[in-house]
Amino acid sequence: MERFAQFAVAAARQALAEQYVAEALAGESGLRVTEVSLTQEGDRGLLTVRLDWQGEALAVQTLL
Repeated sequence: MERFAQFAVAAARQALAEQYVAEALAGESGLRVTEVSLTQEGDRGLLTVRLDWQGEALAVQTLL
């Protein structure tokens, strides 16, 4: 049961990260989010956002 609870929490955090990124970048023209990834790095999270901006692939990472 513990493992399922951890999976459920991770899935919920991932969904919230995707929603937050989508809302934050919604007004940007020429920008398309292609991937949002939230992973655990020790006691912190690592958010990676991959995007396409006017045909150029970009990636941004930040520790949370």
